[in-house]
Amino acid sequence: PPPAGAPASQTEAAPLPGSPPRVSPAQIDWAEVSRVLEKNAGIKVSHIAQRGAELLVYGEPTRYFYGSEGLGRAARILDNRLDPSVDWITFVPEDHGLAIVEDSVHRPKFVAYLHHDIDLPALQRSVEQDPTAPQAEQVLYTQPLKRFDFGLSPGFNQIIGTPDKPLIYQITANGTATFHIDRNLWLDTEVDVNVLNNFGNSRYNPPSLLPRVRTDSRKYLEGSDVTMPIFQLTGTRQLGTDIYGMAYAGMLEPMFGGVGGEILYRPLHQNWAFGVDANFVRQRAFQQNFSFRNYQVATGLATLYYDTGWYGLHTNLSFGRYLAGDWGTTLDVSRHFDNGVRMGAWATFTTAGSRYGEGSFDKGFYITVPLDLFLPMSRPKAQTISWEPLVRDGGARLAKQYELYDMTDARDSDLFDQNLDRISQ
Repeated sequence: PPPAGAPASQTEAAPLPGSPPRVSPAQIDWAEVSRVLEKNAGIKVSHIAQRGAELLVYGEPTRYFYGSEGLGRAARILDNRLDPSVDWITFVPEDHGLAIVEDSVHRPKFVAYLHHDIDLPALQRSVEQDPTAPQAEQVLYTQPLKRFDFGLSPGFNQIIGTPDKPLIYQITANGTATFHIDRNLWLDTEVDVNVLNNFGNSRYNPPSLLPRVRTDSRKYLEGSDVTMPIFQLTGTRQLGTDIYGMAYAGMLEPMFGGVGGEILYRPLHQNWAFGVDANFVRQRAFQQNFSFRNYQVATGLATLYYDTGWYGLHTNLSFGRYLAGDWGTTLDVSRHFDNGVRMGAWATFTTAGSRYGEGSFDKGFYITVPLDLFLPMSRPKAQTISWEPLVRDGGARLAKQYELYDMTDARDSDLFDQNLDRISQ
């Protein structure tokens, strides 16, 4: 530390007027800081720890889509409170109890960048993304777990392209609730209430030579005015430095319930990942309650995720067994843009062959857009809009609530690096 009375240098910013005095980590009111971090940096803190001269904030990003923006805001909040004993400030984004990556900035260089004493390339050499791994650290604060969350929202279901009606739709009022048993184990429930539909006297059922795993979708819309699409218990665990696991059971989607699990290997700073999921499911009753029909199947896919590095093109290649019992492969090709927008298409070819029916094979298109681009306040989530021109039973996949690859998006170091300039926003 500089001697008493010495002026603040480029490596230690002068405290802002009215800000609390800078003190050691042991003297800080971390409960109050956690509230400030959630309000101003969009970090819902789970706990705060120290490793020597490094201060770590673990928590769920709730506001900012770009990781560098949340890190920069957290670093400014902490810099105004911490004495010079802390050199590195690290944010560890979490998703449902999984610590995804350690985003770290060298505090003196960060302050120098804010003062325009160094440029962005110089700062970039003092910003790190490291894998999470168990290390000796002193826990300074643990945030009490919020057990219960609930919400209300409108919903929209549709079936496109039936001969008697070009579009069958349903508008619903949806209630969701989540009970957290601990940070890695939770129960999701969703109840939907029919508000408006145009079912009318449409009774068309497309012909199928396969088990009706998707072509009965209209019957699920009409089954009851009050339905329970989701009733799922889910648990997550980090199995290794780059290995994540998830298990789940219950009513997994409107048409199927059962048990399943997924394992993902996603090494940091690599352009590939590999995951496997396996599920044993049974077809649900049309009323979407706790009843089942007779059809059951073991289904699962092994997927290789690969970033080509060419014009932002990503490919996902999956192989396995689909809901109708057919075996095959799905190729998903998408382009990722620097701002987080993703556009893509998929095609699935299976052993269903001529039994697939009209359309010959499963296919569709989608676009994923960060809500950050449209809302007046930044949000970390993105909205996906997809279009499947013809829904048949061949190549049908389980509509899972959670995917480990999506939950570990913070490991996308390219998105972090390409938007590092947001660290000062």
